[in-house]
Amino acid sequence: MLIDARSLDSGMTVRSHVCIIGGGAAGLTLARQLSRGGRTVCLLEGGGLDPDRGSADLYAGTSTGQPCGSLDVIRLRYFGGTTNHWAGYCRVLDPNDFETRPWVPRSGWPFDRDVLDAYYLQAADICDLMTGTFRAEAWAELTGHDLLPFERRQVLHRVTRFSLPTRFGQKFRAELEDSPSTTVYLHANLTRLEPAESGGHVVRAHAETLSGVRLTVEADRYVLACGGIENPRQLLLSGLGNDRDLVGRYFMEHTNIRTARLLLRPETVALTPFYQVQMADGRRTVQGGLGLSPDAQRRNQVGNVSAWLEPYSPGENPGVRALRETIAAFGAREMPDNLQRHIYAIMANADQVTRAVFQEMFKETPFQIRTVSEQAPNPDSRVTLGEDVDALGLRRVRLHWQLTEFDKRSILTTVRVLAEEMGRLGMGRVRVELSEDEGTWPNPTWWGHHHMGTTRMHSDPSQGVVDADCRVHGMTNLFVAGSSVFPTSGSAGPTLTIVALALRLADHLEREAAR
Repeated sequence: MLIDARSLDSGMTVRSHVCIIGGGAAGLTLARQLSRGGRTVCLLEGGGLDPDRGSADLYAGTSTGQPCGSLDVIRLRYFGGTTNHWAGYCRVLDPNDFETRPWVPRSGWPFDRDVLDAYYLQAADICDLMTGTFRAEAWAELTGHDLLPFERRQVLHRVTRFSLPTRFGQKFRAELEDSPSTTVYLHANLTRLEPAESGGHVVRAHAETLSGVRLTVEADRYVLACGGIENPRQLLLSGLGNDRDLVGRYFMEHTNIRTARLLLRPETVALTPFYQVQMADGRRTVQGGLGLSPDAQRRNQVGNVSAWLEPYSPGENPGVRALRETIAAFGAREMPDNLQRHIYAIMANADQVTRAVFQEMFKETPFQIRTVSEQAPNPDSRVTLGEDVDALGLRRVRLHWQLTEFDKRSILTTVRVLAEEMGRLGMGRVRVELSEDEGTWPNPTWWGHHHMGTTRMHSDPSQGVVDADCRVHGMTNLFVAGSSVFPTSGSAGPTLTIVALALRLADHLEREAAR
């Protein structure tokens, strides 16, 4: 059932087998799985069924280092969490993302990708994906498109599949309302996890509404599922899991940058439809992409970067858009001479770069490479507590996001290898637009709103906050769900992996309870 905590008598105590804090992709997946196994679940959701300014303000904080947006805007604090503005991009992490790669600092998960394979299939169903494969070759055959003829030793094809996008709060609301074993308390904001006097386990979770109603939850197990910024904040506020000063460190994001411009020959353009968004029954289904093979990443000592081909967008000038649409409609080679003269007259008022772009368009068709890149785990990129407090009297979050020379080199090297391969195969030319200067990044550097790594998973408590089962080191009954446990980020959007890990955690909690 769903209960507005503001309607309760203050001071009420609730008892359940499991207390989950956070009603986003991880929290709702966990609640559904555990309730099906007969466990009583109490889920504390800080927001309501719809967004409101008061709840959103609890996410406000300060950020330094690389700009990454307003913290109360890039995260959503209401039922369904950030899936309420999720774009639906789904991709599994690559097998080598789980490996210890000596050239990637602090890389390596405590298990291999095949541990998640079965959970990825379940997660794909939960996220409403069409068909079950992520193999580019299978999708190329299914869509009837050809793949660019890269040598597999250098370049591999990738696919992103699209969720509806599924809004978890909307999709699962009725099921949870009717559930006899799960109770969702809306507007119930966690204020503290209370440990036993002897330490080692949590005895109570304390929550409060903005209207002042207080609620206490006593449970056998507690799971933080509040996202990659709020999870470490809550651990820091409660003074838990931070014996090694690791909570909040290793914050990672996915940079999302227009890195290079491509001028492709007509015969190559004919092979690009697979790399554009495919549609079926009025919805997006799949988009092909590119990345270096694991062997090429090893040879070049770089991280995992995905490259996506898109039509080139030189600017927002209406005249530029009109030119692009005209050229697309007529085709540069078939365009009448008088129309070409008219276009050149318009171009006389365009800036020099735009003019050069469209002059070249009559010979080769322009695309751009957008890269989504893995960021190496960096202990100085971190979440801490600030001095300001929110409406509940809790210290607000402070985020310091840092990018390194390794991150820049991984992107540039990936694009250069693609450029060399395209040149070798006679596909066209690549002009890299990202500066080689280590300290220079586009302003703003676009990001994915993917907050990862701040309660990282590692079997060694000196190197991670949680173990392979997502249990906080040194605690018997406190777990963390979501992308904050990712040891490394890969270059895939995190939602599908968040759901897969939540399913795996649910199985672990079931087995533990059965024992």
